[in-house]
Amino acid sequence: MTVDNEEIKMAVLSGDIEKVPPIPSKVVRIFVSSTFGDTVAERNSLLDRAYSTLHEWCILHDLEFQVVDMRWGVRDEASAYHMTTKLCIREIQNCMKLSLGPNFMFILGQRYGWRPTPASIDGADYQTLIKHTTETESTLLAKWYLLDENSDPPIYALQPITAENSASWKSVEKELPSILRRAATLAAGAGDIIDDVRHKFFMSVTEQELRAALDVQTPDDHCVGFMRTIKDLYNSLSDTNANRYCDVTETGDLDEEARMLLEKLKNVDMPSKLSQNNIHHYNIPWSPDGVSLNVKEHKNYVRQFTRAFIEDVKRLVLRAKEQTSTQGNLSDDSLFKEVTHHAEFCCTKCKHFCGCKDILDGIFSSLKDGSPSCALILQGPSGSGKTSILAMVAKTARHRLSASTVVILRFLGTSSLSSSILQVLKSICLQICTVYDIPPPTNNIQENFQEMSVFFYSLLQNVSSGAGKERPLLIVLDSLDQLESLHGAHKCKWLPKTHLPNVQILLSTLPTLYDILDNLKQLLGSDGQFLEVNPLPESTGVEIFRTWMQGIHRRVTESQNEVVKKAFQHCRQPLFLRLAFDEARRWQSYTIVNEEALATTVRASIWKLFARLEVEFGTKVVSHALGYITAARNGLSHSELQDILSIDDEVLDDIYQYWSPPNDEIVRIPPLMWTRLKYELEEYLVERQTDGKTVMVLYHRQFTEAAIDRYLCDPAEKQKRHQVLAEFFNGTWSEGKKKTLHLTQRNQILKADRLVSSQPLKRHKAYNYRKLSELPYHLLHAHNTQDLVHQTFGDFSFLDAVVSALSAQHLIEELNWVLEKETILGKSLHTELKLLQDTIRLAKSTLDFKDNSQPLAVEILGRLPDLAIQYPQCIGNILKGAEACCSQMRDTLLIPTRSCFYMPGGPLRTTLIGHTGNILKLAVNEACTMLASVSTNGSVRLWELGDDENIHVLKGQKGGAMSCVAISADNQWVVAGSDQNYLQVWSISSGDSVLLIDENHSGYERYANVVITQDSTRIVSAAQNELKVYSIITGNKVHTFQGHTEYISCICISKEDKYAVSGADDHTVKVWSLVDNHMICDITSHDGSITHVDITSDKVIVSTSVDGKVVLTKLQPAGDESTSQTLHVLTSANEQAIHSACISPDETLVVAGTVSILYVWDLKSGNLLHSLGGHDGVIDCVAITHDNHYLVSGARDDIMAVWDTTSGQKVQTLEGQQAIVSHLALANQLVVSASLHSPYIKLWDISPKYLEQRRMTFGDRSGTLAVTTDQRYVIFKGIDPFAKSSLNKIHVWDATTGLDKFILQDHSNEVTCIEVSHSNQFAFTGSQDSTVIMWKIQTGKVHHKFTGHDSGVCRIWIRPDDHYMVCLTFYNMIHVWDIKQCKKVFVYNTNTAGDVTCAVLTPQNILLFGTSCGELHLKLWSPDSGDVSDLGSLLEQSSGVTNVALSDDGTLLASAYDDPYVIVWHLKTMEPLYQIEKPGVVNCMCFTENNRFLVTGANDREVNLWRVDNGRLVTNLYTYSNLTKIRTKKDTVIACTKIGQLMAFNIHCLTMEEDSGLGNGDTGNGKLHGWVSVVTNGSSTSSDSGERKISRLCSIV
Repeated sequence: MTVDNEEIKMAVLSGDIEKVPPIPSKVVRIFVSSTFGDTVAERNSLLDRAYSTLHEWCILHDLEFQVVDMRWGVRDEASAYHMTTKLCIREIQNCMKLSLGPNFMFILGQRYGWRPTPASIDGADYQTLIKHTTETESTLLAKWYLLDENSDPPIYALQPITAENSASWKSVEKELPSILRRAATLAAGAGDIIDDVRHKFFMSVTEQELRAALDVQTPDDHCVGFMRTIKDLYNSLSDTNANRYCDVTETGDLDEEARMLLEKLKNVDMPSKLSQNNIHHYNIPWSPDGVSLNVKEHKNYVRQFTRAFIEDVKRLVLRAKEQTSTQGNLSDDSLFKEVTHHAEFCCTKCKHFCGCKDILDGIFSSLKDGSPSCALILQGPSGSGKTSILAMVAKTARHRLSASTVVILRFLGTSSLSSSILQVLKSICLQICTVYDIPPPTNNIQENFQEMSVFFYSLLQNVSSGAGKERPLLIVLDSLDQLESLHGAHKCKWLPKTHLPNVQILLSTLPTLYDILDNLKQLLGSDGQFLEVNPLPESTGVEIFRTWMQGIHRRVTESQNEVVKKAFQHCRQPLFLRLAFDEARRWQSYTIVNEEALATTVRASIWKLFARLEVEFGTKVVSHALGYITAARNGLSHSELQDILSIDDEVLDDIYQYWSPPNDEIVRIPPLMWTRLKYELEEYLVERQTDGKTVMVLYHRQFTEAAIDRYLCDPAEKQKRHQVLAEFFNGTWSEGKKKTLHLTQRNQILKADRLVSSQPLKRHKAYNYRKLSELPYHLLHAHNTQDLVHQTFGDFSFLDAVVSALSAQHLIEELNWVLEKETILGKSLHTELKLLQDTIRLAKSTLDFKDNSQPLAVEILGRLPDLAIQYPQCIGNILKGAEACCSQMRDTLLIPTRSCFYMPGGPLRTTLIGHTGNILKLAVNEACTMLASVSTNGSVRLWELGDDENIHVLKGQKGGAMSCVAISADNQWVVAGSDQNYLQVWSISSGDSVLLIDENHSGYERYANVVITQDSTRIVSAAQNELKVYSIITGNKVHTFQGHTEYISCICISKEDKYAVSGADDHTVKVWSLVDNHMICDITSHDGSITHVDITSDKVIVSTSVDGKVVLTKLQPAGDESTSQTLHVLTSANEQAIHSACISPDETLVVAGTVSILYVWDLKSGNLLHSLGGHDGVIDCVAITHDNHYLVSGARDDIMAVWDTTSGQKVQTLEGQQAIVSHLALANQLVVSASLHSPYIKLWDISPKYLEQRRMTFGDRSGTLAVTTDQRYVIFKGIDPFAKSSLNKIHVWDATTGLDKFILQDHSNEVTCIEVSHSNQFAFTGSQDSTVIMWKIQTGKVHHKFTGHDSGVCRIWIRPDDHYMVCLTFYNMIHVWDIKQCKKVFVYNTNTAGDVTCAVLTPQNILLFGTSCGELHLKLWSPDSGDVSDLGSLLEQSSGVTNVALSDDGTLLASAYDDPYVIVWHLKTMEPLYQIEKPGVVNCMCFTENNRFLVTGANDREVNLWRVDNGRLVTNLYTYSNLTKIRTKKDTVIACTKIGQLMAFNIHCLTMEEDSGLGNGDTGNGKLHGWVSVVTNGSSTSSDSGERKISRLCSIV
């Protein structure tokens, strides 16, 4: 970038609006000029071939291609108001303004073209011409031309053609131009006018267009021309078609005057403007059919013409791009483009601004005085001028405040980066960082709304205390109501809530919409400063009206002015004045105007405008065009609207009722039709950026409301509009598809191409955001649910595009508004779409993860297969699409072939991710709408429980882990305690830190407790052995309660805020008065540390302890000497320690959790109601739902259970936390769970409809299991604590039914290992009873019992040929059995220093076993002699061997260790090939049958696929649970998980040659990843070397 450009950039980014440079356009917009009848062949060729080619070429260059052909579809004379020429010139100017490179092309044949009667004549010129006319001629002119003194200077205006004068017009239509030409010739001859004035009366429209386009500095950069000469044309005038190709007189003779004008234009004027490189000349012979593609020479000419046009356009576009790049193209800077857009918008709004001095002075006065509020709010109704006022503030701020003031300006909703609050904050922060030279936010922060909000506030603080002292900052945000509702934008919590010196924020909003104004008042409180835009004073209105008129060189008569003034008295809003102005500027001085000419309200004025347009352009065209703009979700571009009108048969039938389309094969709306209407509405249409396009919308909300009421009030008509819009955005009639058109007035049926844009989901590398946003919206509102399924939410390709282009969260939100229309969807489809939404919600944490590479197709195929038959309409289609998508991928994938992950429709709602440290505490507010979580990384996160969105990320000011948290009952405050000895208080509304309280938290390593009183005024916090009370407003200490001698372990507060209760390690419970700050009673009934305290509304203290007791103590009335009475002392069985407890919301039940048992007592009587056994670990948390129906328990066995409080029956088991369940919180029917060992928070919906879902999982908890490779059966040890099964039971689970087929029980002691034969016929179970039983899986019968082991069997291994079984005992003895003969063939005593952990027997009869010392021993066994010889050992490792995998042919071995790595060995050479390093310890692994891949499962919840030949990671798949077993069959991976899921994945890959370097884990340059190392002769070599080295003796077969 040049120095000048850098200076310009910094000036504009700093708010200097006057220095905004022109930004290179992204549009190539070309005006096509020619006479019409003689260029049909050329124009059709452009339509058929050139435009589509250039459209695709421009997309490749990130450009949009547009063509303006104003003659197409309209007769030359078709304009009652004589506006055609004027509009054509305006469109040429528009093309010159918008287009990059070429903007004009012309085709000149031998026809000069239509020479219209001038629409107006300068007053002085008219008076001169009249002198040179006869009395008859002057009388005729005076009839048709009237003096309009409202024009400045005055003109004579040609009268419009009406029904009354149309017959008269036809008689004089050709006479008037002749009179004017004769008079002009005489006047020029007499020297009364110059020749240029004379020539105006002779010029054709074509020449006028050429002059307008070529009268620029460098026409060669923008214009191309094509001149065609037909030989022998003038000699063939007798031919029928000849008069179409040249100008002829009424008698049929050649029009010599027109011919001479044309020759001068072609031979003199054009060559003087354009170089020969830009003009193409063609000579072709005459044909009686004119230019016909049936003539060879003509066909070649048209082909050359088309090719030349395409090449010229490309050449000029590339030249323009090159010029902009050499000049230092600022348009490549997306931030600069965004800032420039708003600056240009500002200039537009300021162009004719006047008045409003009082409100401007008031704003600047507040800004100068430094308002105590963080923001100044301007509010007023739609059309009151708020936007223009803020534009003037932004433009003049540097003059009225300080020249060094930095102005950040956004007109919200006018661009794609100003519609979402996240994008707004992002662009504002980047602009501030650039201007003040501050490091920008990281990419991770930029994509997270909460992080971005925090950064925004800290950035403003930085500016306030630093550079802002010299360069104050002013942020101007107009129209908060134009923001999308995402991220709670309308709640305005993203605003700073405290005033920052040197930083000012000016906002505007409507007074009632979305409750924004109320939210701001609540947020800013009494410090808020709100200004209202008052109605305009009459004098100001008059001045504004006069200024606007002067700007367009018009005025009104005195009587007309009085009409305007009287109307303005009824409605003194700028919008009303603008509508009145637009009506009055059409008045000529001779127009008779009365008071009824103007309406008296904005709505009436808009309807009057609509009514006038309907008269002028036809009701059908106007109602449909405005209906489409209004019905569109995010506006329409000009080209989109023209395409949409072109597939609207009702509109085309109305347009072509009097003449046929120019081409029966191609039918579209005439461009002139929309152009005329667009110019009538241009003041009320605003362009904005959305979905990557410039679209137009009705700018004022009142226009939108009026259009809805007028054009979309009929439900049937509204559905029609949406259906046509849906057909356009679906591309139904694109790519040459012909649509039948019935022209009812002409009784003509056409089947024609409408030439509308195609709508693929993806254009080259760019997603079609317009289709993704608009198509589902219109299908739903068209009530077209069938296509809604097949084209959007039931089409996998569409869903994949939404998630890839936007996010999973965006898809969830899209489905939200769709699901609100259940009456349209119907119950069945509503159910399917809700299941789809639940599916995306479940997968969201993976899909929206920054580094995620797991395709949506995998998530779909892993969750929905079991629902396909029941829900074929939507779910079934999505599954088919996901399968097709996977089959077409070139990447290697693991594709689920059965439901593997959590299915939708069950309790698990979603996973909240964001914390980077483990979760230490949870808190839910009383309204059950908000969750607070704290973690070891020192952050507090606030979540909206309605949409599962993070609303604030709060950081501790002094660092340290945040260990406890509480939310105030009034939802104003959140308090958290840090292990760095402080409490911090934040405002929930703003996220701002408001208090920091120092406090001794040395006990936080064991206990951390803080609560807030019900009245939300005090904080009660445990600090070692003291209980401290603080004011939540000031932070001042109210009182310190002393009395405990050891750490306080738990606290609570009574509902009426009278009492605080604390329990401690000193075995006591103390009750404190919060009213007069003294201890009320000391409960000493416990013999151990207190684990929980609670207090009921009738003053019963519930306390639990590690002594196994639950003590219920009643507080006596005040004044009684005996302040408490023990009601009950309840104990657990064997006095097991109580780790968790709660009382029910209705205070009838008390629940306690011990090591594995839940106890439920009646609180009043103390009777034990239920003793609930089943958890296999300490129960750390319990909770009861608000309706007292369900009890939820979480334990260290990683699971939660839901119990019916009445019956004591287990209703459901909640699995998926994947770590010990340490925390539970309830929000109505929503369960929030978290773990001290995990950063993830799970949300579960335990509404009855979700709890009823039966999951297809088996009940394994031990990890001792086996699975058949046909995926039919899982055999596992039955230790499901909730089923109370004994440890010696074997469950055979049938995957087709989801139920146990058999429960086998022939072992007399605990089962320790299970394997399945490779034929899937037999299961082998080893036990502590020193036996192995061989079962027939199909029957559940014992086939054989292998006895004679020296001790319990700890491992079994079956050789792939099912010939031998290897059994490893707890005494490190290896027993090898012949399975077929059911006899032992040999026993080997390992005599190793450590424990033997695994043993296998290769097909070559090599016995291999690993030890806990890291050794791998190889012994060769001879089946014939029984001899065993030592082959040595593989390279010893420092970490113990945990398991091994052997390839079926016995050539490869993979060994896993206690540390997170795997070594792959070649057994022929006994050398290591490479070492694979994993982030987790590998639990299970196996080779595929063809030795192509190694499949591993580690404790990182992933299955990984590694290339055997080079050790590269080919692909990985997140399984949401740790794997306990992996097997393979051909190209299928079968796996089981810790939570009882049976998974199966097909390995989708290319051939070895094709997929080399193409896997997800590959870098693409042939190098190994940094976490894959290669071991050569015992030494590790870097994986980053370009050539991988392995042992020279190694060969892989």
